[in-house]
Amino acid sequence: MTSPCHDAPPRFSMPPPPVTNTPLEFMPTHDLSFWDSDVSPGCTVSLDAAMSFKDGYPSLRVDLPAGLPAGTVVRVGTSGATGKGQPRIPFGWDLRRFSFALRSTNAAIMQIGGMIYLGDSEWSNYWYGALNALHYGGSAGADTVMFIDNEWWVPKLDAPLDCEGVPTAATLARGKFTVQLSAATTQPETIWLGMFAALPKRTLPTVILSFDDGFASWDTYLMERLKYYGLPASFAIVTSLLGQPDYMSAERMKVRFDDPSRLFDFILHQSVHDNVVVQGSANYVTALQVGRDQMRTAGISGDGPSHHAWVESLWTDTAIDAMRKAGFLSARAAGYTAESGFDQVFFTGKDKAAFILNTASVSLTNDVTFAQVQTAIEEAVGNDSFVFVNGHDIVRTPESTYQTSYAVIDELLAWLAGQVAAGALQVVSHSRWFADTTGRVTDRR
Repeated sequence: MTSPCHDAPPRFSMPPPPVTNTPLEFMPTHDLSFWDSDVSPGCTVSLDAAMSFKDGYPSLRVDLPAGLPAGTVVRVGTSGATGKGQPRIPFGWDLRRFSFALRSTNAAIMQIGGMIYLGDSEWSNYWYGALNALHYGGSAGADTVMFIDNEWWVPKLDAPLDCEGVPTAATLARGKFTVQLSAATTQPETIWLGMFAALPKRTLPTVILSFDDGFASWDTYLMERLKYYGLPASFAIVTSLLGQPDYMSAERMKVRFDDPSRLFDFILHQSVHDNVVVQGSANYVTALQVGRDQMRTAGISGDGPSHHAWVESLWTDTAIDAMRKAGFLSARAAGYTAESGFDQVFFTGKDKAAFILNTASVSLTNDVTFAQVQTAIEEAVGNDSFVFVNGHDIVRTPESTYQTSYAVIDELLAWLAGQVAAGALQVVSHSRWFADTTGRVTDRR
């Protein structure tokens, strides 16, 4: 596996972490014997070395003829006959965290998504699951559908596969992938399948503490408590707010970044505090690049300034594409789903879900209790997801939505430190989590 190079070096040299716990393809998409014996009439399958999804392997290519009517179910798979591939699922698999990588020349007619089937030789007993292309909706209108023409879409299925009959691993003989067309093919179209896999469980539940905007209370209250407990956190900076009343200065940001504990990870919120709907996608990404340059000028090196927190959690697919071209690495938004916490495919650099990262179902607002935050973290841990816990300002007595009380923060940090000491979870920074997930280098903890 390979990983992109740093756009700015960390403060000292170290080898990149190993990327492990990666997907297991129980029907490898680079092995034609798993896909060429159960194919829809008129469709052809082949391997396409020019269209690799991961590890340099060719992808499975499915060519569709013109004239297929709406409602057609296109299928590719194995009959399990002699000489043909037979699925081998992981031993003891709980049937959760199934994922595939799909690409198409005409994604609009495939928005219904794809289905997986795994069964015995007669399809008398089988498992199945569906993944809808509209599942990953956003909050900024039509420009949030992630499955679009000629780009990889990597959905994940949190719920266990359903079943008909009593399928077992011992009787598993055949499998197939299907896509139902929502419109007719008026010309030849192509589908690529780049992965068909079970995602591994996390080796350790992962929590990322994150705080937005740049408040002075981070420096005067929060950071010393993080050092006391040995807990890292990430801080999303609005560069135009640095030095303003109630906000950190650029000088204090640099001092905290240089702290020998390496606990403080500074990422980018924006250069101006306007969301992508207000600015438009192009202007929004231009403003991000300005903010990243400003953070670099202030002395913030490493990956942090290339990680982003969406303003007001609004995002667009157009902005994501522009951010990727500009060298940004990931982005966080609000809203919790278990699937958004499945990061096992991010090492490929082709899973756009890295730009709509999870936050807990409860944020650190003025009326939240520690018990509510604890429950939200435990929810993500139970779902085998990594999760961000996000806040803003820290005050004695909260008076506005984006403030959290000293009392809640103190109890949360103490509890997290206890969980870390017990080996129940890990707390890492945004930059550390991404480096460990993708094989990059960082000096943040």
